Amino acid sequence: MTDKELLEMAAKAYVEPEWHGEASYMNGFMSKWNSLDNDADAFGLECHLNMDIEINEFFVIVRCPSDLDCVRVEVGFFMDKKKALRLAITKAAAESWSRAE
Repeated sequence: MTDKELLEMAAKAYVEPEWHGEASYMNGFMSKWNSLDNDADAFGLECHLNMDIEINEFFVIVRCPSDLDCVRVEVGFFMDKKKALRLAITKAAAESWSRAE
């Protein structure tokens, strides 16, 4: 799965965006929404989906509750912690959206 596909799925878990190339029209604003690169976008996604986050010395673990069961994503610290957290949040949101479809 490409980053663009991952972001599109994660965005749909947040709100149905209207995409225009790299930018999206979300919540009445045209923006370049990217929860993989932007802390605020990832934090908004985490809050909206009521995610549970655990950070230990080796992994970032994100749990995203859904109607059926909990989505759990683990990402190791092969990258910096903030980047790992944004990736885990984005993956959990995308997985949650795909299960709901």
